[in-house]
Amino acid sequence: MDKKIKILFMIDRKYPTDHVFLEEVYAKILSKQKFEITWLMKSKKRIEKRKKAWWHGNKVIVIPSRGNGLTEYLYQIIDLLKLKTIVSKEKFDIIQVRNDPIMGLIANYFSKKNSAKFVVQLSHLKAEETINFAKKGFYGNKIKNLLVGTIEKFLRQQMLKRADLIFPISQEMKIYFKDLNIKKPMIPLQLCVIKKVKVEMKKIELIKKRYNLKNSTVFIYLGTLSRSRELEKMIQAFSIVHNNKQKTKMIIVGEGKEPNDLEFLKKIVKKLNLEDSIMFTNRVQREEVPNYIEASDIGLSPVPFNNVFKRSSITKLGEYLNQNLPVIATNFPEQTKIMKESEAGFCVNYTIKELSSAMNKMLTLSKKERKIMGDKGKIYIQKYRNANVFANKVID
Repeated sequence: MDKKIKILFMIDRKYPTDHVFLEEVYAKILSKQKFEITWLMKSKKRIEKRKKAWWHGNKVIVIPSRGNGLTEYLYQIIDLLKLKTIVSKEKFDIIQVRNDPIMGLIANYFSKKNSAKFVVQLSHLKAEETINFAKKGFYGNKIKNLLVGTIEKFLRQQMLKRADLIFPISQEMKIYFKDLNIKKPMIPLQLCVIKKVKVEMKKIELIKKRYNLKNSTVFIYLGTLSRSRELEKMIQAFSIVHNNKQKTKMIIVGEGKEPNDLEFLKKIVKKLNLEDSIMFTNRVQREEVPNYIEASDIGLSPVPFNNVFKRSSITKLGEYLNQNLPVIATNFPEQTKIMKESEAGFCVNYTIKELSSAMNKMLTLSKKERKIMGDKGKIYIQKYRNANVFANKVID
């Protein structure tokens, strides 16, 4: 039997994470093949010292989550450096990090000391998003956000320059890093979908009853309610459609970056007199999400075309398609490509006029026509975005 390749995977998620890609590709597939993976995650609950745990049969080193702001970073650096002896003893072949540049630079230090390969996986341009918050006046002090974003971008650049291999989340992110003079090998790893989705008919009926969805065509938005998503446009577009077609409803599943995000959207809904037609569920557990999708008829994936999102990979689109839902999406490279190739719905520019027009167009279709769209979407997403596709990319 061939010796397994040992990976220390340091991720910016709290234990136990419910991240689909990490769970399906790494924990369930790769760890059963030629890799032995040890995870490093922060604790969800307050703990005083690190502990050992297990996740899908993989070892996990759980480090404390403590402090706020600058002190949180300082504690994290101290806790990570304390792992030096453990890392040396385990003799890892690869030390991989996800997103966090401070983790990344320490991972690079460990890799040099132990002659291991250093791999970086990037799922989001967090630094650029923080700078955008500063420009728009979102989420706290403008100067602080601008400073934090600029420092994060600098640290990320240093991390990427030291990597042996980079996994950006999209082809557009790869191009962006090349433009930033990153000359290391890069293989895009987009978000994936699971093969079998579990739904429970009793829970679906309860959702329909709770939100009074029966006898209505239901639009669903799944994801963050962050102000940067400009969801007020989606709500205003729906109001135009709803005024013409009363038997329409919308459920918005997710939470904001801050509580004020939800309140901001609720005020718009109230102003438009749509409180009986647009329902907010707040955050739901990952295993419950398929039931909400199943209770709906049309998926919405509106994403602003800006310097952050145009280089991203959107989870909600894959989840809708994976459950046979026809979709209205907005144009940015990845969504435009998927919607064009799958023929699973309509892709438009992110304006109130174009969104409302697409909603009206979708409502003119029969249930049979929408089902054909949804079926095409599922076939496409299962073929090109299943976990095995990306596991094979990593192995290769």
